[in-house]
Amino acid sequence: MTLKREDILASTPLRAADAVVERQAGGGARVKIPVSARWPFRLPRGAVKAFELDEMGLWVWDLCDGQRTLLEVIMKFAEHFKLTSREAEVATTKFLQTLGSRRLMSLQQKK
Repeated sequence: MTLKREDILASTPLRAADAVVERQAGGGARVKIPVSARWPFRLPRGAVKAFELDEMGLWVWDLCDGQRTLLEVIMKFAEHFKLTSREAEVATTKFLQTLGSRRLMSLQQKK
C-alpha cells in the first residue's frame, strides 16, 4: 500500500522508546539504542549503537515528541531556521528516514 503525501505529513513522528539521549556542550547530542545480536553473532550484554546528532538534528529530535504531526515539525523547522517550507520538508523527511533506518524514529499513522 502506497501512502499519499498528505497521509505521511499527517502522521506523528515517534522517537524509539529505548533510545537514550546524552546532550553535549556544543549543542548536539549522542543517541544510544540497545542492539540485539542476530544469529550467528554474539554481542556483549548491554551492547548499544550510538549516533551523533548535530544542533539541527537535536532540534528536530526534540520536536518529535509524539504530540506534533510531521507537517508541524516541518513548519517549525522552517520557521526556526528561516527556510522555505519545501526546503524544510526535504531536509526533515530525509533526516527522519535516516533515523528510521537506524530504528531511532518511526511514523505513527493518523487513525
